[in-house]
Amino acid sequence: MLKVWLILFQVLSLKAAPLVLTQTVGTSAFQVVTSREVQAMELVAQALEGETKTPLIELSGNAANRTLYEIAIYREAQSLAAIKEDPEVIAKLVASVQKRLQKKPEWKKLHVSESELKSWIERKKVASDYMKLKANSLTGIITDQEIQDYYTQNRVKFGSTPLEAQRDNIRLFLQKQSQKQRVREWMTALKSKYQIRNDLADAGQAHPFEFNSSDHPGLKCNDTKTPTHP
Repeated sequence: MLKVWLILFQVLSLKAAPLVLTQTVGTSAFQVVTSREVQAMELVAQALEGETKTPLIELSGNAANRTLYEIAIYREAQSLAAIKEDPEVIAKLVASVQKRLQKKPEWKKLHVSESELKSWIERKKVASDYMKLKANSLTGIITDQEIQDYYTQNRVKFGSTPLEAQRDNIRLFLQKQSQKQRVREWMTALKSKYQIRNDLADAGQAHPFEFNSSDHPGLKCNDTKTPTHP
């Protein structure tokens, strides 16, 4: 009997491995994504704010979409060998994030290893840089005829303002419209190619995506409303 109690005491005295409650939220690029990873990536994104010159990807839908599409964009960048990050930059970002998050209770409970954090930060940085590169390539050329047609079709809105006074504004507006549509089409292609599935998303949130860039301010590709006319 004493032996049984000693064994029980030893078992109970063992330091148990941390248990992190998690669930599958979807798949992307044939990779299962869990709620733990999504929670961790949200905290990492917050910690990275202001740390990088290149604006990070933003998904205005739920947090799961943010991670799912980030994975797909990262895989696409890898397949094309389009972006190569400086290891020193990644190391500095890892150290900064660790410093900012180490005391947060919500971060501690996720038990994120340093190798996980490094791979996630590298993924986010590569995806962000590639997205900016891709967005620039999707900026179309607007012809003078297209500007003229838009001005003519919206003549009432412009009133007595001559075309030349609005030419640059119309060009920028049409470029954003064209770019928005191209990004939507590209994201739809990525969704199919990398078989993105969000188990938690509503049917209408297939790819609520947007990006921020100093070159393309305020272009939100999930916005179904018509942008403000020039």
